[in-house]
Amino acid sequence: MVQRDVKMNANFTYSLIPTLDSGLLAMLASSLVFTLVRGFPLFLMYLRRTAQLEQCAVLMGVSSKQPMQAQVPVPGAMQDRLTALPGRLLLEQQLRGSRGQGAYKAVLVIGVDGFSAINQLYGHAFGDELLKAIAVRIRSAVRTENMVVRLAGDEFAIIAEVEELGQAKTIAKRLMQEMRRAFVMNDKEVEISVSVGVAMETIAGGQRSRLLTQAAAAMADAKDLGRNRYAVFDVLMGASVSEVELMVGDLRRALRENEFFLLYQPKLDLQSGRVMGLEALLRWNHPEHGQVPPDHFISLAEKTGMIVDIGRWVLNEACSQMQQWRSEGVVDWCVSVNASVFQINAASFYVDVLDALERNDLDPEDLYIEITESGAMRNAELSLMTLRKLSAAGVRISLDDFGVGYSSLSHLKRFPVQELKVDRSFISDIAECSESEAIVRAIIGLAKAVGLQVVAEGVETEEQQALLAEMDCDVIQGYLISRPVRAIEVPALIAKHNEANDVLNRLLES
Repeated sequence: MVQRDVKMNANFTYSLIPTLDSGLLAMLASSLVFTLVRGFPLFLMYLRRTAQLEQCAVLMGVSSKQPMQAQVPVPGAMQDRLTALPGRLLLEQQLRGSRGQGAYKAVLVIGVDGFSAINQLYGHAFGDELLKAIAVRIRSAVRTENMVVRLAGDEFAIIAEVEELGQAKTIAKRLMQEMRRAFVMNDKEVEISVSVGVAMETIAGGQRSRLLTQAAAAMADAKDLGRNRYAVFDVLMGASVSEVELMVGDLRRALRENEFFLLYQPKLDLQSGRVMGLEALLRWNHPEHGQVPPDHFISLAEKTGMIVDIGRWVLNEACSQMQQWRSEGVVDWCVSVNASVFQINAASFYVDVLDALERNDLDPEDLYIEITESGAMRNAELSLMTLRKLSAAGVRISLDDFGVGYSSLSHLKRFPVQELKVDRSFISDIAECSESEAIVRAIIGLAKAVGLQVVAEGVETEEQQALLAEMDCDVIQGYLISRPVRAIEVPALIAKHNEANDVLNRLLES
C-alpha cells in the first residue's frame, strides 16, 4: 500500500491510498478535482491505470488526525484507460463546481485533423500510441490546475478558469503551436495539426452545462473552415432561423439603444516608460447577459452586414472620445481601432474613417486601424487596395495577432503596415519556453529590418517586460500595465502611471 499526502490548506490534509491487485505501480497524476463524500469536501487525485486499480481516499482532519471512513472507488467510466486522462464524467462534474472570484469557466475541445488517415496508414496500434503522446503534450501545454480530458476517439477537452476570452484563445493558440512539432515514434516522424473550439460561460445565451456542446460545435466549425485553426463559439452555431432573427433584433436594438460601449487599454513605450496610445475595445452591455465581448457576436454582425454600422459607431465613438481628452489636455496620443475584414472591404469604409477623423478634428496620424493577420489574407487584393488608400491619407495600419496567421513575408512587404503586434500566445510563456522566446526575437528582428514598430500583447509580468526590453521591443500592452478600463477611468489611470514613472526616472538620474 502506498500513501501520498496532498496538503491543500491549513484545515485539512487529504491522503490518497491506491489499492493495487498486483505489485506497486508507477503513479502519474493527470488531473485534480473536488467532490463530496458524505457532505465533506474531498480532494481526489486520479492516477494512471496500468493494471486493475481501485482507488480510495481517506479524509483526515489536521487537528484530530483521525481518518473518517469514506472510501470512494473511481469507476472506469471516469478515467480513460488508454491515456490515463479523466473521462467525460469528471469533466461534467468539474463544470458543476464552483469557480474563483472574477473567473469564468472556459471549455476547449481539441480534434486531431485527419486522424483516421493516420490509422489507415500506420495501423490502430500506432494510432493509439500517438493518442497517448498527444495527451501528454496537451497536458504539458496547459497549467496544472486546468483539467485535460479525453472525450472519445481523437477528441480531447480542457476546462480552464479565465478572466477574459483572450486568455482562452491564448490556450488554443498555444495548443496549435505545440501540436505543429513533429511526433517521433517507432522510427517514424508524424506531423499533425489540430482544430480547436472554444466556449466560455459569458457567451450570450450560454449556460455552463452547455459549454462542452458549444465548444464541440466551434471545433466542428474550425474544421469546416479548413482545419488547423481555432474557432470561438458564437450564437449562430446551431441556432434556428427564428433564433437568428431574434439575435439580429438584439443587435439592432443594441445600436439603437446605445448598449455598445468602449473600453480602453493603454500601450506603454518601453524606452520612455510612458503611455503612448490606447486601444479601443468594443463591448456589448446586453440587458440579459451582461457584458458580452465581441467574439460572441461579431460573426453574426458580419454575416448580416451589420458590422459596417457597428464598425462606423466604434470609429466615431473612439475618435470623439480622443478629441474630448485632447480638449481637456488629458492626452496627446493616438487611438487604435480594430476593423473586421468585412468592414474593410465595404465600399464605405474609407469614407467612414476619414469622416470620423474630420468630424472630431483629428489628424489621420492620430488613428491606427488594427487588422488581424489572418483577416488581411482573406480577399487580400480588395483589402490591400483600401488599406493603401488609408495609408496614403496618413492613417496608420497595425497588423494584429502576428505569428499565428497565414501571411508570408511577401505579403508583409506588400501591405502598407506601420506596426506589428506579436500575438499574446507567444508572450504568455516567453520566460519559460525557449521556442517562444526564439519566435519573438525573430519577429522583432524581422519587423526592425523593415522599419516597423513592434507591440507585444498580453504582457502580464515584469519578467516578460524585461525580456522584451532586452529584445528591443518598442511597445507593450497587457494586464501588467492595465486591464481595459472605461473612458472615465483613463485620465486618472494614465496620470498615476506617468507620475510614478517620472519619479522613478528622477531617482535613477540622481
